[in-house]
Amino acid sequence: MNSRALFSSALCGLIVVSTVLFSPCDLFAQKKTITNLLLDGDWDTTSNPPNMSSIPTGYVGVGNAAPTSLLHVGVGDESIFALGVDPALILSRDILNSKFRMYLAGGGYAGKVLQFGRDNLGHDIALMGDVGIGTTSPNHLLHIGTGDESAIQLGDNPCLLLERSVAENLFRIQLVGGGYIGNVLQLGRDNQGHDIALMGNVGVGTTNPSTKLHVEGRVTTKSVEILGGSDLSERFHIQSGEKDTAPSAGMVVCIDSKNPGKLVLSSKAYDRTVAGIISGAGGVNTGMLMGQEGSNAHGDTPVALTGRVYCHADNSNGSIEPGDLLTTSDKAGYAMKVTDYSRAQGAILGKAMTSLEGDKGLILVLVTLQ
Repeated sequence: MNSRALFSSALCGLIVVSTVLFSPCDLFAQKKTITNLLLDGDWDTTSNPPNMSSIPTGYVGVGNAAPTSLLHVGVGDESIFALGVDPALILSRDILNSKFRMYLAGGGYAGKVLQFGRDNLGHDIALMGDVGIGTTSPNHLLHIGTGDESAIQLGDNPCLLLERSVAENLFRIQLVGGGYIGNVLQLGRDNQGHDIALMGNVGVGTTNPSTKLHVEGRVTTKSVEILGGSDLSERFHIQSGEKDTAPSAGMVVCIDSKNPGKLVLSSKAYDRTVAGIISGAGGVNTGMLMGQEGSNAHGDTPVALTGRVYCHADNSNGSIEPGDLLTTSDKAGYAMKVTDYSRAQGAILGKAMTSLEGDKGLILVLVTLQ
């Protein structure tokens, strides 16, 4: 025999001593146990070096003569466990600071430490270095995935999903499941030139937004650009009037003297109670809409008080051309050209911006009540 080695371990509180003799090709093992807990079949003597293939029920202590767990390594600051060499994965204990650390040592892995135990900043778990999930080459503190595989999910039905689309060069945050359909916050320029886009309704101060942007409270801004309409309207309740004509977009309305805060369709020429034109005719939408729910300053119909709207008009007082002043007509809800300026004082609803072809029809009006 060329060499001799002595192995000892603490197993189940018992001492096991094995004397192993080595030769270039043969391995002979002898062992003595206090009890019959460790059997001959527990050792693999065919490999070089030999391996223990199984351990009976009990505790194993490494650097600890009184193990209290299945594998108990060391005592005090000596508690250390290492896998591999250069680099090695090391698990160590810091008794003074009540912390455990897992880190890579060697091979260029400097300062990459996973620490368990509360530090001075109140962290229970802290990591010094970059973390990669789905990637072996993280270049940020937390680097998740590569390509379209980059995704983070929180919860389940519904869940919050953060994902990346490489083909579109976009990132999306969306709710999936639980009835949340199409609620997507998209970051990155899309085909329409949007850098940030949201598909769904946004609520500020409310959890039940009913429009694209629903704000409960005051909004302060230096500038507002409206691209979907061209008038300033208020909400009103509108009565049909004496001639029993149903109100519709483009009709002229007047103050209803019998119902405070409400309006009625115009029904006579040069009416000084004229209030505006119902918004939305001719494909031109309401630009800004005001009102106060639960008060007389509210209703179900937008009435343009200023701006550009299409209006029903007739040529009963002469043909209408661009620039003509307009007032109420005897025809319910219609405007006509002003010819008697003394009667028109206080009864002008605006100026014609287009001419009227035929006896009646829609013309574009710049609403300027006076």
